[in-house]
Amino acid sequence: MTVASKDADRIVSIESFSNQFVGLVRVTTADGASGWGQMAPYHADITALILHRQVAPHALGELADDIEGLVATIPEREHKFPGGIFTPALDVTDGTVAIPDAPGWGVEINPRWLTGAEHASSALAD
Repeated sequence: MTVASKDADRIVSIESFSNQFVGLVRVTTADGASGWGQMAPYHADITALILHRQVAPHALGELADDIEGLVATIPEREHKFPGGIFTPALDVTDGTVAIPDAPGWGVEINPRWLTGAEHASSALAD
């Protein structure tokens, strides 16, 4: 396969069509080929949000037929805690995290991160 034909196989768009109960996704490559799939059949509207926020940024521009690579790469890129949520940051060495034995795992939530975060709350009614 030539470089030009490989570029034709790159993902150029990821679309979702969903409601609360069912969601569909369409992936289109540079040459116009597209394929359809189903997302989670429960709270699919939330799955669509996650698709566009956490999966699409890493999949766009990649080869559509490299499913194994995408499945390995995307979770690795999303596994970290971007934006400094913990201070000090949890250290990952050789794929493991040493859990401190101090209260709260020995880390605190970065207050600057909290001020920029979207806040939601659920509580039992009195």
